Amino acid sequence: MKKREPTILRFVSILYRYSHMHIARELQPYGLASGHHPFLLAVSRDPGKRQDAIAEHLVIDKGTTAKAIKALEQTGFIRRTVDSEDRRAYRVFITEKGKKMGAILDKVLLEWQETLFQGFSPEEKQRAMDLVKRMAENAKRKVSQSEEDSS
Repeated sequence: MKKREPTILRFVSILYRYSHMHIARELQPYGLASGHHPFLLAVSRDPGKRQDAIAEHLVIDKGTTAKAIKALEQTGFIRRTVDSEDRRAYRVFITEKGKKMGAILDKVLLEWQETLFQGFSPEEKQRAMDLVKRMAENAKRKVSQSEEDSS
């Protein structure tokens, strides 16, 4: 039987797991729970965004997003307000504590990206970014198409 080569998903999964482990270890002293950093980044980069729009942007279900946002609010990194246009929705804002954590997080992520690109030329870095971005766009298009076909 011929040995099958691993798919790209294997390597993406490995990158994700190691990245998650590294980021969690780096942020643990600051009280930012593992897995909450994408939500904090989304809020810090687009303050006042609706909670449901954050879920959509991060491609994470609304329930998980609500739990993460609530935890970030309880730890003082963000604050929520009821949306004046839709009283059932929330708008999410970064606090001063959250801004400080966002700066630390940006540094951690930049250093980690530099680690991942170690030994790459500037052209290789750009090419890798372009290719992964295209794969993400292809995945989004396929899932959207499948959802449309099933409805």
